[in-house]
Amino acid sequence: MTAESAHSTQDVPTVGGLLRKSRRKCAMSQMELALASGISQKHLSFVETGRARPSRRLLLRLVGALSMPVAEADTILLAAGYAPLSGEPSAGSTERYTLLGNAHRVLKAHEPFPGVAFDSQYNVVLSNSTASFLLSYLVTPELLSGKVNLVRVGLHPDGLATRIVDFRGWREDKLRFIRNMAEVSNDRELASLYNETSSYHSPGASSLRITGAYRNGPAPASPPSLSLQAFGSRLNFTTAITVFGAASSDQNRLMLATYHPADSKTAEALRSVVGRPDR
Repeated sequence: MTAESAHSTQDVPTVGGLLRKSRRKCAMSQMELALASGISQKHLSFVETGRARPSRRLLLRLVGALSMPVAEADTILLAAGYAPLSGEPSAGSTERYTLLGNAHRVLKAHEPFPGVAFDSQYNVVLSNSTASFLLSYLVTPELLSGKVNLVRVGLHPDGLATRIVDFRGWREDKLRFIRNMAEVSNDRELASLYNETSSYHSPGASSLRITGAYRNGPAPASPPSLSLQAFGSRLNFTTAITVFGAASSDQNRLMLATYHPADSKTAEALRSVVGRPDR
């Protein structure tokens, strides 16, 4: 190889290098982008250093979390060997990217209060910086590796189980809801999630599984309120769940959960904690 050709090869931008440059431009740490995209920091590190080849779907999540213009997203997709958004014969991926970008902007606007976007199996797809910070602070790293699942994080003894006020009642409501959704949708992943999380031995929770199902009438809403013991305070939230995107397509539909402070003390505590320069 000649010196000229070697120099040309080094000048070719890599997908990892482009992602790292865009992440730094947005002043996001690897942990923040990883949590915002629902992947582990280790996985993102491997992508940035070229040790792992990201799928096209993962890249769409990453560029969506970074709120990139389509032209910049196309540059990264092309560097990874995938078709650009602007040149697709099908609008499916473009719609998905637009959905992720819009969801990210809604979650960003909700700061300094937490918000997450998740799929039909409760896997986190995007989160704002407040939710990312709370998860990284309150939950063990093992639960944040791979897919970050809201139900698993909420019910696992190493997750939020010891932080949730009236955990037993919250747990029973959540398990009934997940069981009902699994039965109504015949979703194997949800059924597996129910079997796993109902077997957790959490402090203050009954070891019995929830065996009843809501067979008459519509499914109950997921628990609308949440209270956590954290940072020396009790944080009280009301939760709003919004369906975002096309109701007829799982791929182009997300659920957004925005957590709103139920009192002024919670709002003040969050502003104080999130605003710490050493966080």
